[in-house]
Amino acid sequence: MDDVREFLKPGRVVDSDHDLVRSTAAEVLKGHEGASDVVKAGLVFEFARDQIRFSPWERVRDESDVRASSVLATRKGFCAHKGVTLAALARAAGIPAKVGALDLRNHQAAERLKTLLKTNVFIGGAFTDMYLGGRWVRFTPVFNRELCDKMGWPVISFDGRNDAIFPPVLKDGRPFIEILKVHGSWHDWPHELFKKLVTDFYSAESLKEWERIKVEKQASGG
Repeated sequence: MDDVREFLKPGRVVDSDHDLVRSTAAEVLKGHEGASDVVKAGLVFEFARDQIRFSPWERVRDESDVRASSVLATRKGFCAHKGVTLAALARAAGIPAKVGALDLRNHQAAERLKTLLKTNVFIGGAFTDMYLGGRWVRFTPVFNRELCDKMGWPVISFDGRNDAIFPPVLKDGRPFIEILKVHGSWHDWPHELFKKLVTDFYSAESLKEWERIKVEKQASGG
């Protein structure tokens, strides 16, 4: 069994020792410094979920694009950015945390993304596992509350015990998120594996166009 203390140490991408990560965690936990890990986990999860705005147009070419301190500087990102950042904030809060990768099908994905990628399957999405009460609990902090309210999607919440992960269906019964494969969870974000998974699955044409749009939006401040 893994020594959970290893998952308190910083990584290259899960850079929980960075000043911005540490100061952000301290601000999130202000007034709750003596709270249980379960309470702290809920607070850092809600921050990563809601205060890092979901955007599929952020770059992931280099591991520095996904690094927690970089994400906290922009407060924008998608699965990889948000899962990594939650793991870093958890460690900065004193909670052992892993970052993992999975493949999913989003039945409610935006038409623009589906057209661009020619699929509603998203490869290498990140999640965070936190060690709470003697076991690993899983979190997917991807869709912020504002986006969920706009789209009519359920807001993923942590009840203090169970995994806080994507629901398979919406309240009206329509399919939502289907987990296709879990690749694993690690001390640090496996960026080379992530890139291989993505390039093996999507067409070079789709990835080139996705990258072009990202660069265009960043240049325009979008």
